Amino acid sequence: MSTANNRLASTTVKGFFWVNASYYTGKILVFASMVILARLLTQEDFGLASYATVFINILESFADLGVGMALIYHTASDEMADTMFWLSLLIGACMFLFTWLCAPLVGAFFHDMRAVPLTRGLGLLFPAMSISQTQQALLRKGLAFGKKFVPDFIQSAGKGGFSVTLALLGAGAWSLVAGQVLGEIASGISYWLLFPWRPSWRFSRAAARQLLSFGSGVLFLNLLSTLLLNIDYLLVGRYLGPASLGIYTLGFRLPELLIKQLYSTLGSVLFPVYTTVREDSERLATAFLTTLRYVALITTPLGLGLALIAAPFILVLFTEKWAAAIPVLQAISIYTMILSYSFNAGDLLKAQGKLATLNKIAFGRALITVPLLFWAVTGPQSLALVAWLQAGVAVLVVLVTFWVISLEFSLPLGRILAELGPAFQASLPMAAIVIALQGVLAGQPSILLLISGITVGGLVYLAALWWLQRPVLVRAMDLLRSIRNTRK
Repeated sequence: MSTANNRLASTTVKGFFWVNASYYTGKILVFASMVILARLLTQEDFGLASYATVFINILESFADLGVGMALIYHTASDEMADTMFWLSLLIGACMFLFTWLCAPLVGAFFHDMRAVPLTRGLGLLFPAMSISQTQQALLRKGLAFGKKFVPDFIQSAGKGGFSVTLALLGAGAWSLVAGQVLGEIASGISYWLLFPWRPSWRFSRAAARQLLSFGSGVLFLNLLSTLLLNIDYLLVGRYLGPASLGIYTLGFRLPELLIKQLYSTLGSVLFPVYTTVREDSERLATAFLTTLRYVALITTPLGLGLALIAAPFILVLFTEKWAAAIPVLQAISIYTMILSYSFNAGDLLKAQGKLATLNKIAFGRALITVPLLFWAVTGPQSLALVAWLQAGVAVLVVLVTFWVISLEFSLPLGRILAELGPAFQASLPMAAIVIALQGVLAGQPSILLLISGITVGGLVYLAALWWLQRPVLVRAMDLLRSIRNTRK
């Protein structure tokens, strides 16, 4: 492997380590808090909070009008950073005002006016986020991911801690809303305390135009992506009610914590890394294939494994009260696994400024997804069907995305798909053994099924990987050794 590629791999792996270290260290506490909250709160509490959350998630597409990514993309100056800071504060204030005014529409859409005050309260996220967006963009641009560890940990841990405390005090759905806002405020304060950059009283119209010009392209893509990620919540909440939305939310959140966030955090590393070599198509293509191979080795066994142990997982950790979330968890585990294969392509195309291509893919996905999910919630009214339709569409989206990448970088489609081979060759034996084990242990306590499934499944996967794909593991160890020996 060349020195240049070693350096790119080193930067990516180190960044990935720090981002995931902060994320998963905090999310261990968040997961623990979710288990506690699921026992303290009702399905309806989760659903009511989700009414507000889904609306805010959509508006977050406009949270900084894409200027944070623009600052990373362009050669940043002090003037541009200062301009972004004041622009972010203005956008945050406007977004909060917009949320306050639109909250009654949220209540009307979901046929539940209890969503109005919850939406207004959660709208405080926008000004809370705006106080540290510039610091975060500068750190990402400088590939200084280690410096984000403490603020990111504080955000995750604070969100869980505040939510549990308020739930114990009887705050109901408000505990979920207030926990998010307080966690964001705590994170913002930590960025100011730990990162020395400070804005000056300077605002450049020229810099603002430059930031907003790139940001506008990112904005449309973010809006489409966010709508696609939340259309199921919108439809389930509107047509099936808060309790069903609470069940669906819990079933979705677990794969999101374990699988989706893994590749999302890697994306936050890859985009700034890719922008540094965006003129070198060969290195970009090599980085894409390498990332695809090793991400699949992680997400494939996680997705299949979580789908297989979904029943004991829910029953042991969340009790029989949440049994209806089991089929949702099974389908969404597969859905997040499938999407993990194509996330890397999005960062690759963004780094080259090919936002129009991504917009076309997202728009095509929306044309397929929306009518299918609308039929599922208004016809069969099945949460499981909604989730499995998501997984089915994800397969099509990934294949189309791979085809686009094959054209853009002159990579044979078969070459891209071959990178998934090692993960599936090791994961399928694991799945077969876990299924057989569950049959043998049928009728035994759920805790036994959960522990045996995780233990045996993990061991079988590692053994199969070593037996069937030993060269892949050897290359991975060589990569790590070369990274260790490469100095920036």
